[in-house]
Amino acid sequence: MVGPVLQEDLVSILIRWRHWRIPMTADIKQMYLYIWMREEDRDFLRILWRNNPKDTIRQYRLTKVTFGTSCAPYQAVKTLQQLGKIHREEFPLASKVVCRDFYVDDCLTGSNSEEEALRLQQELLDLTQKGGFVLRKWSSSSARVLQQLPDHLREAQHPLNLAQDDSIKALGLLWNPGSDDFSFTIQQPKSHKVTKRTVLSEIARIFDPLGFLTPVTIKAKILMQTLWSTELGWDTQLSPNLQQDWKSLQEDMSKLENLRIPRWISDVDSILTELHGFSDASTKAYAAAVYLRTVSSGGVVVRLVTSKTRVAPLKMTSVPRLELCAAELLANLVEIVKSALPVPIHNTFGWTDSTIVLNWIQSRNQTKDIFVANRITKIKQRIPSEEWYHVPGTTNPADLPSRGIPCEELQQSGLWFNGPDFLQINPMKFPPQPVESSSKAPLGDVYTPTTGSPTSFTSADSICRNTPGDDYASPADGHPKWTMQPTDGNYIQGQPRIVVAHLAISNSTTTIADGYSKFNLLLRHTVWWNRLWNFYLKRPGFLTNNTDITPLELNEARRQWIWSIQRECLKAEIKSLQRNGQVHSKSAIRSLAPFIDQRDGLIKAGGRLHNSNLPNESKHPTILPRHRITYLIAREYHLTLLHAGPTLLWHMLKRKYWIVRGKPYIRYIINKCKPCVLQKAQPMQQLMADLPAARVTPSRPFTHTGVDYAGPVTLRTWTKRGPKQNKAYIVVFVCFASKAVHLDLATDLTSGAFIAAFTRFVSRRGKPLHMYSDNGGNFVAANKELADMYELVRAQHHNTMVTHKLAEQGIQWSFNPPSAPHMGGLWEATVKSCKFHLRRVLGPTPLTYEEYATFLAQVEACLNSRPMWKTSGDHDEASALTPGHFLIGAPLMAIPEPDLKDLKTNTLDRWQHIQQMTQHFWARWSSEYLQQLQKRTKWDTVQTNVKEGDVVVIVEDNTPPQKWKLGKIIHLHHNPGDAKDLIRTVTVKTAEGTLKRPIQKLCLLPTSGNDDQVD
Repeated sequence: MVGPVLQEDLVSILIRWRHWRIPMTADIKQMYLYIWMREEDRDFLRILWRNNPKDTIRQYRLTKVTFGTSCAPYQAVKTLQQLGKIHREEFPLASKVVCRDFYVDDCLTGSNSEEEALRLQQELLDLTQKGGFVLRKWSSSSARVLQQLPDHLREAQHPLNLAQDDSIKALGLLWNPGSDDFSFTIQQPKSHKVTKRTVLSEIARIFDPLGFLTPVTIKAKILMQTLWSTELGWDTQLSPNLQQDWKSLQEDMSKLENLRIPRWISDVDSILTELHGFSDASTKAYAAAVYLRTVSSGGVVVRLVTSKTRVAPLKMTSVPRLELCAAELLANLVEIVKSALPVPIHNTFGWTDSTIVLNWIQSRNQTKDIFVANRITKIKQRIPSEEWYHVPGTTNPADLPSRGIPCEELQQSGLWFNGPDFLQINPMKFPPQPVESSSKAPLGDVYTPTTGSPTSFTSADSICRNTPGDDYASPADGHPKWTMQPTDGNYIQGQPRIVVAHLAISNSTTTIADGYSKFNLLLRHTVWWNRLWNFYLKRPGFLTNNTDITPLELNEARRQWIWSIQRECLKAEIKSLQRNGQVHSKSAIRSLAPFIDQRDGLIKAGGRLHNSNLPNESKHPTILPRHRITYLIAREYHLTLLHAGPTLLWHMLKRKYWIVRGKPYIRYIINKCKPCVLQKAQPMQQLMADLPAARVTPSRPFTHTGVDYAGPVTLRTWTKRGPKQNKAYIVVFVCFASKAVHLDLATDLTSGAFIAAFTRFVSRRGKPLHMYSDNGGNFVAANKELADMYELVRAQHHNTMVTHKLAEQGIQWSFNPPSAPHMGGLWEATVKSCKFHLRRVLGPTPLTYEEYATFLAQVEACLNSRPMWKTSGDHDEASALTPGHFLIGAPLMAIPEPDLKDLKTNTLDRWQHIQQMTQHFWARWSSEYLQQLQKRTKWDTVQTNVKEGDVVVIVEDNTPPQKWKLGKIIHLHHNPGDAKDLIRTVTVKTAEGTLKRPIQKLCLLPTSGNDDQVD
């Protein structure tokens, strides 16, 4: 075992080390080799060794902690910390340092005075000496601290490489004790060939744990993301453009060697200590930076403590969401800094230049967007909402790493290393904050429109235009909030209200439409947006006392959205139509003879029906490309037509719209309709699994055995008239390898009756190694006769009692998943064959226990005399192999062979002959029988695996689909023996609890995540 992590991370130790005025570093000499292993543990550390190939190999036991074992770091650190705890009273200062300021064997600590530093140094030397350790390589910016040490314990006074030890595993960060500052070394690449391997290798060499260089290194991260997106091979040479980008970045980063950063960030006489965190984001990356502001009698000192950057995801998302991710990153970073610094923090400030994020955080209303809500919760847990403030983008230092800057600009940037200028002045002169909304209503996100209030809107450039020819006028920059008094009649009589409008401009209508599942709702919100937009532009005719939405406004909103998606998806066709009046020859809509209608600006089908008597919208239907808006329109028709089929839906849509490649798209939409899918739901399937090893590996009969119940059958107590009749059940045991059958009778459905039948089976057939059975869910308790059997097999106390009873005898019991009869096909087929003889011979005739036991023995003999596979009937073919051959050497119904006991044969020869017969049977079993199991009779296609989070319907026999339970997959059960890792069993969470089911009993429902994508 590796063991838990006992020490803090390197970033926290470095942050705390920067707080001390007198820094000290030291290193424990050969730390592992000074720790003895316990005598009883040394047997686990044996090695084989010889000095040369001619010597005899000898065994050695390692007596000390060994480098390379997974638990060695934990053992060494635990020993060191335990040493500090034991001598806590004698060495209080050193004990605290040993538990907090060691990174494996490296010590980074300090003090605010030389006297305290000398006392701490002596305590550390004495404490480590008591444990047998040697603390050496001492270094400090104070000459007095080093003068107290002998020469062999000092570090040479050249720049100390903090990354030289393997425990840090990186190169680059240097500390200069004389000047007490950090510097960097950038190694020149050894290879001249620029490949993905060499580029990533050089980028990984940059060791910047505290994030001093993030404004420069973020460009390297972005380049790394670009390389991954190109899907180039590791050793494939980059394109000329990428090579040029990399060489420019190399030349820029080589200038980092001239950079010097002060180590000390605090002040000894500080009377006020504050943390100021800044966050920002761009379309390429988002970043966070934390500054320590200390106020003392000598003035104000502001220093960069640490920063962190992350590259924006390749999947397009809105800038407000990236700004929110940056705020979350900042909150996590502030928490790390708070726990690392050894001084109390009086105030904490979170700064962002996004008023949208600021409104999200400070709002008391819970947003419905899960992405936003989850991150706001995490942010508020670390930095309360009242500690967040707005900062202008020009004075936000996190803006530099979010977009990247040249190295020369970084070296001269006081904004980055010392924070904005307003931190040096009185807090009363901090940047003024935006006017706060009295309603505290959260602003909507560009991708998830607010649906609760008509005063919150989301817009795109394309839908901001009232008519196609209007000039687009953007709102005033820098004013995401403003106050206005609507001329609505309901509002004139009351007090003026503050209307919060998020005027985020997006070039994609898909991202806006993704937040809606109903087209009518999207149209109504667009109407409200148009009203607000017209009010802002002060267009005549807007002032009205009518608050109801009119059909004319809805039609205009519908026209705006269709106009927008046509401009987004049919750009080439529009250019061709505007240029020469027709589309290019390879266009998918060329056969429709499209034209641009000058009345509404929409592209419509010219067609051949101009002279017909059809309405104009049917003669020239509006062309709709495949888009989320088209999906919403078609779905609205589908619901209006009471879930009509593809033919009716396509017919009704063509009266007004013409969807590009519409028929398959219509089928796709119907296949995404959950009520429609539920009515024709098909259970999932997967490739038939490989046979288990017990089925295809030779073994003694009944070593691996499946068991099942059959019945009930009727027993009578005696043969005379008026006997009392009782129910009984047949217990079927079947061998996995030889398909041999053992039948027994259980007088009732109790655990005791089954254990008694199992005991008789073991006494006659031998003790099995592994037992298999159904879990009870495959029995359909639809009638009274099967209800008792169903309750027995599914009862927990029955399974527990049987399992415990078998465990005492060293027998393992495995249960198939509930409702999975196909997983027990071997014993299900045996039960079917047993019933074949019962129905034809006995019918409904009741028998006594002795008569039934006799008859079952005869049925057992018949089943064990059947050929194991289908034979051709050729007289030249060898006699068929039966389960009886593995039990007695011949079919149980075969004619007895003559007595040969009078023949004089050697006993050994006789035994060898028997062994030869057994081996012959197994050889035929392997060469003839196993080949019959090669083919998959069904389920011969690999299907896509289900995923956690998929929504499914649980199939229930004898129940209409409308009453099937809805569930969500929460766990996938992997089969360790399946090389393809195909999922066949899952755990489903329903409203009533959790169920374990095979996928053959589940129907996958469509999700809304990819409604606008067509396979």
